[in-house]
Amino acid sequence: MNLKNIFSVFQRLEELSKNVEKLMISQEEQKNVLNTEMEFIKQNVNKVIEFNNFVLKRVKKIQELDEWILERNKKIQELDEAILKRCEKIQEYGVKTSRASNENVWSAVFHDTVCNSNWLLNKKFSPGRWAVGYQYLYVLYRTLEAIHPHNILELGLGQSTQMITQYAEYSQECQHFVVEHDSSWIKFYENTNDVLKSSTIIQLDLCKKQVREDNDVIGYAGFKETFSGQKFDLISIDAPFGTPCYIYARTDILELLPDCLKKDFVILLDDYNRKGEQNMIKLLKEKLEDKQIEYCEGIYSGNKDTFVITSLKYKFLVSL
Repeated sequence: MNLKNIFSVFQRLEELSKNVEKLMISQEEQKNVLNTEMEFIKQNVNKVIEFNNFVLKRVKKIQELDEWILERNKKIQELDEAILKRCEKIQEYGVKTSRASNENVWSAVFHDTVCNSNWLLNKKFSPGRWAVGYQYLYVLYRTLEAIHPHNILELGLGQSTQMITQYAEYSQECQHFVVEHDSSWIKFYENTNDVLKSSTIIQLDLCKKQVREDNDVIGYAGFKETFSGQKFDLISIDAPFGTPCYIYARTDILELLPDCLKKDFVILLDDYNRKGEQNMIKLLKEKLEDKQIEYCEGIYSGNKDTFVITSLKYKFLVSL
């Protein structure tokens, strides 16, 4: 090997040595960088862990707060329900108080109206509860006084009977029929009241009848057969029982309408504040409208509601 080649080899070795040195320096630098990055990661991992712990604690607090809010909402809902029930009670009491006040007014009006009556000599009445109220007695009295009916059909023996029997006896031109199911009540009434020749009490047993979709309507057995062909200018309805009632109540008169009505007529119905009676009146009006019979209607409110429906001639009776 000549000197030139030897020199070349040494140069090559020197270059390799420098490259190795550079590589070692580079590896040291990379190691330092990696160590720095690892330390940074380690620090940030700890921060992340701390943050996660912080978040978990906040989540737990939020969950506890949610549970507290849920419990408070439950308490508030219970309180709202209690307040609503209380308001309903207050409203119910208000309605009862208002009705009682109206009943007292009707009592005064009724007594003032009948005080000098020529034919209502026995003025001892016991209205309310199962019996008709003062508003019913007032409208009934005004009706008898105003239209002088000759044919009266009354469903239910009671306080209204006491008035109508006196009118019928005074009129001497009136035929009065009373329908009642309870034979013991009939005997008691006849023993304690004067039932004069112008009035006839007819005992009909109760039965279940079907009216449209309702097959549990309480009615009088043989009612249609008993009064078929007769015409009335006044019909008073306070029987049979209106409760329990599913859809319709006191529907017997529908079996005769409108053929049982004279040209000019008045129909009184007690307990119109109940759904069964209200639904019955809807059917009654349908029957009148089907025959193109014009009518007027009104409501008198006391402890209970009295419904009045008349021919046009007697429309003044719906707003006394």
